[in-house]
Amino acid sequence: MKKLLLVLTMLGSLLFGGAFENAKAFYAQGDLVKAFENFHILAKDGHAEAQNIIGIMLEEGQGVDQNLTKAFNWYEKAADQGLDLAQVNLGIFYQEGITVEKNNKKAFDLYLKAANQGSSKGEFTVGTMFHNGFGTTQDYKKALFYYTKAADKGLFLAQYNLGLLYYNGLGTKQDYKKSLELNLQGSEAGYAGSQLNAGLAYATGKGTSVNKIKAYEFWRKAAIQGNKTAQDNLDFLCRESSWACK
Repeated sequence: MKKLLLVLTMLGSLLFGGAFENAKAFYAQGDLVKAFENFHILAKDGHAEAQNIIGIMLEEGQGVDQNLTKAFNWYEKAADQGLDLAQVNLGIFYQEGITVEKNNKKAFDLYLKAANQGSSKGEFTVGTMFHNGFGTTQDYKKALFYYTKAADKGLFLAQYNLGLLYYNGLGTKQDYKKSLELNLQGSEAGYAGSQLNAGLAYATGKGTSVNKIKAYEFWRKAAIQGNKTAQDNLDFLCRESSWACK
């Protein structure tokens, strides 16, 4: 649901006429069947944005029975028209082998097309491919380059992964302070992984001075979201300091 809401917010001014607004209104009212029907009309008329939205609704079973094969087909239609969001969605299907044979090279190519259009999701996913050597040669410097682009646009997953590169000195000089800065950005976005690592920085004094209270605060935020490592760290801190046992 969040995936589609983001798309609707981004694309509201891109589609012509009242058909998109009608579909969007139905979706906002919770009438997903009517929303699907209206987006489907646009999609059949060749609107790439509507084709991508129909793909999402089919993938998630919103207003229609889930059908991953049809979702793939609609993503492909939109991606072929150059829509960056669809290129990323289609790339995920190829990378994970959803309704199609797994193909990391094809996924990489699609992510790169999206990245070259300035898509933060495309930049992030290309970064992960370079980071892990999926569909391309492993290259930490290129991973750093693409993560930085996406992180600068506020994508918290990119901020988290970029923080890992700086922490471990991969593709760049090791920089604990920079790593913490990135994890603080991700923490503000509410990402538990960033909160966990920010807490670790304060607990160990890497990139900052040791501050067990701040470590506790960040780990507690992550633990509330169900992060088990953060909860384990809180338990350890509790055994070490009684004030942390609340």
